[in-house]
This record gives sequence, structure tokens and C-alpha cells, in this order.
Amino acid sequence: ETCLRRVWKAQRFSWWMTSMLHRFDEHTPFDRRRQLAELDYVTSSRAAATSLAENYVGLPMEQAGAVVTFSALDSELTGPLFATEEMRAAFSDRARLGAMLRVEAALARAEARFALAPDALADALERIAPDDFDLESLGAEAALAGVPVIPFVKAVQSRLPKEIAAGFHKGATTQDILDTALVLQMRDGFGLIASDFKGIIPALGGLAARHRGTPCAGHTYGQHAAPITFGFKVAVWLAGVAEVAEQ
Repeated sequence: ETCLRRVWKAQRFSWWMTSMLHRFDEHTPFDRRRQLAELDYVTSSRAAATSLAENYVGLPMEQAGAVVTFSALDSELTGPLFATEEMRAAFSDRARLGAMLRVEAALARAEARFALAPDALADALERIAPDDFDLESLGAEAALAGVPVIPFVKAVQSRLPKEIAAGFHKGATTQDILDTALVLQMRDGFGLIASDFKGIIPALGGLAARHRGTPCAGHTYGQHAAPITFGFKVAVWLAGVAEVAEQ
């Protein structure tokens, strides 16, 4: 039933787009003016543009009033198996906006040294917080623009004094901002992992030592093999973790 409702909604959107954008032999001048009026409304109304964007990228999946997750990482049930709350926060939408702001501020500060951007721009950018943005609005505009940087730039410019707003994002591309921001998020993520290593490595070392004589079934290709000790098994885990930590 849920799938059928979505199919009919998709059919409705397809019919609406076709009837607005295509000419038909049977159309009268009245029909043509009606099409132009509809197109004018879509291109001039924020509400109409939001509706088009939502339908174009796909309506949200909902079931019994809850959003259906598309990934185990998004699930409240299985998500904690794969990522901590701290790691989720490091790669959240707010964290991404914060990283993009840091990139823009660093760019503005570097450009100001060569008189390519106003001296006050970097400080003004650093005073803007990720919580100042409406994520839902940015998402709807990103669906229309194709990338999140375009609505991000507009939103930031609207929060800057007019005398310095023109110097914002000067010479930068979408990929410059997105890729550098992602690297900053990855750096934060690696910092969390490095911190975890400080507890994991000694804990595994102690566990391996305590169970160096504890019998344990070995495994090969998913089946029991020659006996080993549980301490040896943990030591293998420790070797892998230590190797990654060293890198």
C-alpha cells in the first residue's frame, strides 16, 4: 500500500511536469497561457520551487510516522554498532557547515594579505555559527542548485555586512570548499580514532596476556580448525589495530 501511494505520487508529478513543459496539438491559446502562468509561478514562488525540488529528488520515505532509514549507519537500532555519537557529530550536517565556514574564513584571511578580500571579512565569517542556518531550507535549495555550496554562499552573504559581502568566496569553486571541508572533518574523525587507540591497544594487550593459556577453537573458512588460545586470537586483533595506529 505504501509503495502504491508513492507510485501514484510519482505519476502525478510526471503528469504535472509534462503538462506544464510540453506542447500538444490539441492545445488552445487558453491552454498555452495556462502553461505559461504555471511556469511563471514555479520560477517565482519559493513554496512552488520547494515542492518541485522535493518531488524531483524523491519524496521522503515514511512509515507509521517515522522516517525509514536507508543505511545501517542511519538506524537508531544498528547505527551504534558502526559509529560513536562523537563520530556521528564529526560528520553531521552542522559539522559540515562549520568546516565550510572555517575554509571560507581561512581563504578570506589569506586573500586579505594580498588585498584580494576585505580585512574584516575573515573575522565576520568566524562570527557566523553553523546553528545560524536553516538546514531544511538549505537542503531544498541544494536540490534545485545541484550542490549545497550555492545556497550556502547565498546564506552566508546574507549574514555579512554589504560592504564586505562582495569579497566572500572570491576565486573559490564548489569543489574547493566541499573537498577542503571534508578533509577538516576527516581530521576530526582521525583525532577521535587516535584517542580511541590509547584505550584499545593496552586493553587488547592485557586481554591477550590474561588469556594466553585459554583454549579456543581455531577457524578456517568459517569452520573449526586446530585449537589455539584465546590470547593468540586477541593478539592477532592487537597486531592489526597497532599497525593501523602506527600508520
